Amino acid sequence: MRIVLGRQTEDLTTDGFRSRAAAYRLTLLDIGTGDGAFPYRVAGAYPEVLCVGLDPNREAPAAYASRARRKPARGGRANVLYVAAAVEAPPDALDASADLVTMNFPWAGLLARVLAGDSALTAALTKLARESWALQILLNAAAPPPSLERERGLLTPANVRERLDPALGPVRVTELPETARVASRWGGRLIRGSRRPIIRVRADFGAVPPQYDTLLNAAIGL
Repeated sequence: MRIVLGRQTEDLTTDGFRSRAAAYRLTLLDIGTGDGAFPYRVAGAYPEVLCVGLDPNREAPAAYASRARRKPARGGRANVLYVAAAVEAPPDALDASADLVTMNFPWAGLLARVLAGDSALTAALTKLARESWALQILLNAAAPPPSLERERGLLTPANVRERLDPALGPVRVTELPETARVASRWGGRLIRGSRRPIIRVRADFGAVPPQYDTLLNAAIGL
């Protein structure tokens, strides 16, 4: 698979990735990672977790990928990795690797697929995850895709749950309090002082231990 090192990329073999992942207690996979701030910040707080950011635009996380390669005293993170790929076509090396899967404020086509309960997207997530895994999706309630905006306006916990339950099984959908602090630069901009409602979707698959929820809560300041 192609990993982002900054301005450069390099290939990492399946065996190389699995050897690296085996050194950590958990693996977090951030779908549509954008600038990569979320996995970088979680990696700093949880050195025992391998944090992988996935994004088709290899330039988007370049700055954080470069920062992660520094010495630890200068912000380096040995436990963060950025992969240049889309969730629709992830590298086989990531199969059955993720204990935690996150999506922070998906937009455009990915947002539409999430809210449509797209079966292909659900299958892709299941392929990337371990047997027991936790999913967290954060949505900007004030920016629904055009199809939903025409139908119902803002996203709400009720209409998000109605759309996602058939695809993901029972999901827990809540609105984040204003005290939430998402470990994401874009998420911080959306929340900080804006009063924009943020919808949180949580779902567990298999026997998920309590520490998964603890980590995901901490990543959004709860």
